[in-house]
Amino acid sequence: MLLGIGKCMNLSGKSENRIKFSYALVKNSKTIGQLKSNIDETVAKMKDETVDKDFVKYEQERKAILEKNSKKDAKGKPVTRMEGRFMHFEVEDLDAHEKEINKLEKKYQKAIESQTKIDSENQKAILGLLDEEEDVVIHKVPIEFVPDDITPAVLNEIMPMIEE
Repeated sequence: MLLGIGKCMNLSGKSENRIKFSYALVKNSKTIGQLKSNIDETVAKMKDETVDKDFVKYEQERKAILEKNSKKDAKGKPVTRMEGRFMHFEVEDLDAHEKEINKLEKKYQKAIESQTKIDSENQKAILGLLDEEEDVVIHKVPIEFVPDDITPAVLNEIMPMIEE
């Protein structure tokens, strides 16, 4: 909607209530701009606190173990398969592999717990932002206030602010 509001700022079509339409554009632009700013701040904070440094080491070592224990193709590369967006390694000796992974998980138990906590807090922050969205009040204007030179595409973008 914010992009649609921006596109409307330069419309010069005829409308008896052009000032009321312009007021609604400015008011909604500020409201949505503030919401976007809050989201951007939360996302920036999450980026700073997204990954435990030791968890990165754990993931690197876990991947190295997977590559070492995986079956290899004719070129000596690990045999993998994609399931959705996840890559799965085909492991040769599953029991030995699981022992190695269990040992690694014990070594990095605190990092794994820390990362789990960070992920949970980030999820709560995102859900909190989604809850805030319900509090956003969009200033509405009757359809007859809309300038006559608006395109259907732009009208579609600002539909939440149009009263029918």
